[in-house]
Amino acid sequence: MLEVITSTANPRIKAIRGLHRARERRVRGETLIEGPVVFADFLDAGFTPDTVLCTTDDTATIDACHASNVVFTLVTENVLSAASDTRTPQSPVAVIRIPDPATLRERNTLVLVDVSDPGNVGTMIRTATALGWDVAATGSTADLWSPKVIRAGAGAHSRARLIVLDDPLEAPKEHGLTVIATVIDGGDEPRDSPTPVALLVGSEAHGLSAPVVAGSDARITIPMPGGSESLNAAIAAGIAMYAMTDVAGSLGP
Repeated sequence: MLEVITSTANPRIKAIRGLHRARERRVRGETLIEGPVVFADFLDAGFTPDTVLCTTDDTATIDACHASNVVFTLVTENVLSAASDTRTPQSPVAVIRIPDPATLRERNTLVLVDVSDPGNVGTMIRTATALGWDVAATGSTADLWSPKVIRAGAGAHSRARLIVLDDPLEAPKEHGLTVIATVIDGGDEPRDSPTPVALLVGSEAHGLSAPVVAGSDARITIPMPGGSESLNAAIAAGIAMYAMTDVAGSLGP
């Protein structure tokens, strides 16, 4: 009979709770994933969790751990809630190592500049990955590997190519990318590009700064015939990426 952790004061649970804090994630190089779908995606992608917490009735996770030779720990519902940073978590909650950041390459890349909302960041990662784009973050963009961003990404992190940049203009240009700024008005309509691009999306409140827009190679604006002033950042990024992706070509014959 496997032991079941029943106390939220258990040292292992306290250590896992520390990963709710960005500084702790940076120091330890670890983060949390949660829920059966995301957990399965990471297992399928070859990730080996350092710790897996699951409830006794979560037979799917228990079976998956047995099949993958992954050690798991049984916990009560209240302990699972203490380990998670959500109000009503789904079993399992697992600790994974954060992969090293990828490097820029000559491929369509979505560049998030000061995008602070974790939900938007996760949604952009999910959409970009679905369309075959890399994702880069710069400035005050939310932690790409925070549990909230991972939840919003709905498993896409297990397949995503995630990059961290010091500057949104210099590195993309050095890697042969055409830097394109998204602006509210005055830009060209987004369309498929013959060369790989770095598509810059700015903060939810202020968009891209004037110097970043001025330093870009081109600007695009999404037409809004309905008369709205602006779009949600994640929605705008998704529309622009789709318009600039040769979907038919990427699917092959």
